[in-house]
Amino acid sequence: MELPKIKLPEIDKKYKIIGLLGILFLCLSTYYDQAYKPHAVKISELKEELNNLDSQLQVIMALEYPGHTNNHQIIDKIETKKIQLAKNIQSRENKLSSKANFSSMLEKITHLAQEAGLEVKSLDPKQFSMRDAYGTMQLQMNIDSRYNNIIGFLEKIQELPVTPESIKVYVAERPNLTVNLNLSVLFK
Repeated sequence: MELPKIKLPEIDKKYKIIGLLGILFLCLSTYYDQAYKPHAVKISELKEELNNLDSQLQVIMALEYPGHTNNHQIIDKIETKKIQLAKNIQSRENKLSSKANFSSMLEKITHLAQEAGLEVKSLDPKQFSMRDAYGTMQLQMNIDSRYNNIIGFLEKIQELPVTPESIKVYVAERPNLTVNLNLSVLFK
């Protein structure tokens, strides 16, 4: 059994062109909505962020390096600062004592205390702990001294890799203070 043939009317050429243009418009509008528009929004956000960063950079350059418009001069200044900081860090690392000469660090602290006019009643190493490449040790000092001598001691101790952690002051007699001083000592 044979199916009947359906005869469709002939479509004019202008309707074919209109149909093709419609399909093309539909494809282009889908591409615009699905692909182009999200990327265009992201591009505009990135351009705005770049403009904000550029304006912040201009402000920083004006504040940090006034009168310098040449980027090479600014980079040279930054490199100079970087070299100075590296030397500073290296010199501070060289000052750190090691576990092997830790007793000499305690002697230095005692010597600085005596130079500052402090009477050291006790110097008690407490707790060792390791942090990254360095270790720390807690020291507890019990000293008698005048206030000015304590301030002088704390100023002198800044030359060593010792940082005061906490200071507890008790008044014992009128001219002198009894001080419990907890120090953190760094070592390699």
